[in-house]
Amino acid sequence: MERARGAGPFSSVSLSALVEALPLATVVIGPDDALLAGNAAALDLFAPSRSGLPRTFKELDAAQHIAGLRTAVASVQRDGAPATLLGARWGARTVDLTVTPLVLEGARLALLTAVDHLAPPERLEREEVETLNEELQATNEALAEQVRQLAAAEAADARKNQFMAMLAHELRNPLGAVTNALHVIGRLAGGDRRVGRAVRIAERQLRHEARLLDDLLDVSRIVLGKITLRPEPLDLRDAIRSVAESAAFALQSQALALRLELPDEPLPVAGDVTRLEQCIGNLLNNAIKFTPPGGRVTISGRREGDEVVVVVADEGVGIASEMLDRVFDLFAQADASLARSRGGLGIGLTLVRRLVDLHGGRVTARSAGTGRGSEFEIRLRVDDATTPAMLVAPAASSVTSQILLVEDNRDAREMLRLVLEMEGHSVLDTGDGATAVRLAIEHAPAVVVIDIGLPEMDGFEVAQRIRARLGANVRLVALTGYGDADAHARSLEAGFDAHLVKPVEPRELLRVLAGAPDGRA
Repeated sequence: MERARGAGPFSSVSLSALVEALPLATVVIGPDDALLAGNAAALDLFAPSRSGLPRTFKELDAAQHIAGLRTAVASVQRDGAPATLLGARWGARTVDLTVTPLVLEGARLALLTAVDHLAPPERLEREEVETLNEELQATNEALAEQVRQLAAAEAADARKNQFMAMLAHELRNPLGAVTNALHVIGRLAGGDRRVGRAVRIAERQLRHEARLLDDLLDVSRIVLGKITLRPEPLDLRDAIRSVAESAAFALQSQALALRLELPDEPLPVAGDVTRLEQCIGNLLNNAIKFTPPGGRVTISGRREGDEVVVVVADEGVGIASEMLDRVFDLFAQADASLARSRGGLGIGLTLVRRLVDLHGGRVTARSAGTGRGSEFEIRLRVDDATTPAMLVAPAASSVTSQILLVEDNRDAREMLRLVLEMEGHSVLDTGDGATAVRLAIEHAPAVVVIDIGLPEMDGFEVAQRIRARLGANVRLVALTGYGDADAHARSLEAGFDAHLVKPVEPRELLRVLAGAPDGRA
């Protein structure tokens, strides 16, 4: 049976599966009388008048009618000594009850297990009952050990997630500083073609590093079921054009031609635009990677019945027939030596499949064989509720503003300040939260860009204090290395208007500063 809702601090521990496996009617009672878990046998015995287990133990039919049961449970939770009620009468039934203490996450729970005797003449002999209780005690102890192991595993998983978030933050911080430094160098290079080429190469490799980091973290989050989509009405043609524009330099450097085949009418879907662009982008990057110079890549989109279909086709190395079923598997690569020479970890297509699945769609791969190119097809449900007016993207403003920049990494702060000043903005900057709050109150900037991982006072608290003083008159943008769902949720709670994950392309940053929504989930 499902654990009772509202189980408080134990909602993260999966007792249900463990209890369901027990052959005897069993429930777990937590603090404040909360019913944390129970199996089907328990529902049949303890709450025959209900369709499901109630939220609290006292609501069980048996708890209300078996004399001494609630007292025994309370005693076990208070003193930690097991209790047994033999031959308890429950309507026309006779049951033997054992209440065993179970310690979990520092709290003492009560494990209630029952043996049901169908009729008084069929009651077991006392020796048999004692033997059965001994076996039950051993089962309870085994269950307690499994619960302890499960809690330890979940604690280890929480520590791993915390480490991954911190690792991402530490890796993304320098990438953000380098991204902005390259933008400044490119703007100041003038017409020097050698500098321009060097900057483009560095930017391309930086994007590659950032994409690998994102893919690694995304795979971990998807496997753990921690990806949260932000669906909205959109025209998939816009996502395709955006991906094609982003890949322009990569196509040019490989001497590849890109053909877009898009209809005149919209391709309306409800989806997370960033994640869908990530899917199409991963397919396009694969096509670019495995198509020889001089080849052509095609992205087509069409409406087919109640589905929107996107196909990315190339004239590249193709896929052997035996690999078609495995190509979306994690770390699967059709030709490891070729994949190594062209970069990649074998996780991009896995991300595509998982993200498309989360959107309720499907993705398939086709190829006539090695050396004959490949096609990847994404199918998503049409969203007819999407209207043309809903598909109009907000235009970015070119109006300059006074911006307060809060970043404790000096290099990152200096480079971002240069980027903003080169766009005509007036910039105040600081490296600590307390000074940021003071400057915001004194100068009332139009926008405040805040790093989350600040010393002493973190970015969430800074945002809350500024929002409390300036209200809706300021736009708050989180610019941080923390990109997990929890960080996004906390940003929203703290009052941020947007949450950007480092490294951010200067063009995207300027767009969000001007009021466009952030696109990162």
